[in-house]
Amino acid sequence: MLTACSGTPNKVVDAGRTIDTSCGLDCEAQQTYGLMINTCFEYASSPTASDPPAIGAWVKDVFTLEGGVKTIPVEYRQAGQTKMYDYFSIAPDGRLLLMRREFIAGQSVTFKNDTNDIVGVPWLELTSDLGTNIASTATADVLNGTRTQESVTYRVTLDQPSASQLLNPVQADAFDGGLRLLFSESPDHGSDAVRIWVPKVGFINFSTAFSLSGGTASQYRLQKIRTIGNDGGATCSLGAP
Repeated sequence: MLTACSGTPNKVVDAGRTIDTSCGLDCEAQQTYGLMINTCFEYASSPTASDPPAIGAWVKDVFTLEGGVKTIPVEYRQAGQTKMYDYFSIAPDGRLLLMRREFIAGQSVTFKNDTNDIVGVPWLELTSDLGTNIASTATADVLNGTRTQESVTYRVTLDQPSASQLLNPVQADAFDGGLRLLFSESPDHGSDAVRIWVPKVGFINFSTAFSLSGGTASQYRLQKIRTIGNDGGATCSLGAP
């Protein structure tokens, strides 16, 4: 279901890893993480598919944040209305970084360093496996009526998903090789409770409240992957399951 890359690799980093940017930022990493541009992930809020889907996650074209930071936004849509944006970037070594999470009503959290540069917090590595712990610190630049900044610790622990978390309405059989991401942000700024990731597919299951603070997290299960514009659908979250 993922779109293949085309074009000539046009960037080489010092470590010797060749980065093909013809897909947006990093073709290899985007395919691994399930972030091919114009992919629509449709989710149900129960173990069975729903029509219309409960939530659509739309991988959008490259967007540049302040300071020239290039990101791939993911727009979460419900009944055609935006619920949240995640702005991801990819480090030269292939790590997946969450740079900003933006909610409705002008609320957001952006992860910066001590000199006010947007640096993000890492979620995954190209070689992520069971037992991996990814810990980081950052300054959370928070917009919520007023603007505040505070230090945060951010941890992602990867372990084995349950059988039910690997079984989703997108296919009859359970996925193989998935990892469960357990999130811990202190203090919290609307981080997810958990996500289930399958390499070269994407996030097949996630729990979030779509809220900067408070709210109850709901679980969403993957029911379909579409490519916007290639299947008659121009938007994400209202396609047939």
